[in-house]
Amino acid sequence: MPILVKLFGIIMVAFGGIFLTSPEVVKKYMIFWTKGRRVYAGGGLSILVGIVLLLAAFQCRVAWFVTIIGIWALIKGILLFILGPERFTSIINWWAARSPVVLRIIALLVLIFGALFIYSV
Repeated sequence: MPILVKLFGIIMVAFGGIFLTSPEVVKKYMIFWTKGRRVYAGGGLSILVGIVLLLAAFQCRVAWFVTIIGIWALIKGILLFILGPERFTSIINWWAARSPVVLRIIALLVLIFGALFIYSV
C-alpha cells in the first residue's frame, strides 16, 4: 500500500508542475470533470483514493498527513455524489474563472502535497 501513496505523490507532483507552468491546463482539467456524468467517476475515484490512503497511513512516516488527506478525499467523494453534476459544475466554473495567479497557487499546493506524499513513504 505505501507504494500506492508514493505513486499518488508522483502523479500529484507531475500534475502540479504542469498546472504551475500552464494555468490554462488547470481550467481544461477542471472542465473535463464537468462533462456528462464524470462527476460520479470523480467521486468514486476520490473515495477509492481516500480508502487507499487510510489503509496505507499507518505504514507511512508522516501518518497524520496521509490520514488527514485520506479523510479529506473520502469527504470530497461523498460530497460529489451528494451535490450532483449541476451544483458541481457551477462550483467548478467559479474556480475556473479565477485568475492565473490563484490557479498557480493551487498548482503549487498540489505540487507541495505530492512532495509530502513522496516523503511520507
